Amino acid sequence: MTRRKGSKESAQKEHFKRRMAGRFNIDITEKEINEIVNLIQTGQTTIVEKQSLRVVIHQIEYKGELVNIPYDKQRKVPITALFDEETWDENMYGG
Repeated sequence: MTRRKGSKESAQKEHFKRRMAGRFNIDITEKEINEIVNLIQTGQTTIVEKQSLRVVIHQIEYKGELVNIPYDKQRKVPITALFDEETWDENMYGG
């Protein structure tokens, strides 16, 4: 059986792009994703929570928005974009 290389990685990256657009109204490019990954890898983010040995949630301020980003350390890609807990109610329920 042949495994398609990068299929989960590319799916996670596409999911991240959709969530940034849907939740934060930010259209993000491949270059910008790579910049975010660099910030995470160089320790320039705040670690919010370690979910597992593979996934850690990082917090960054990006284009004026506070974004929590679960990051897959094994595949080196952001998985999704989440609201910060403090702004969750405002974003979901209009304040």
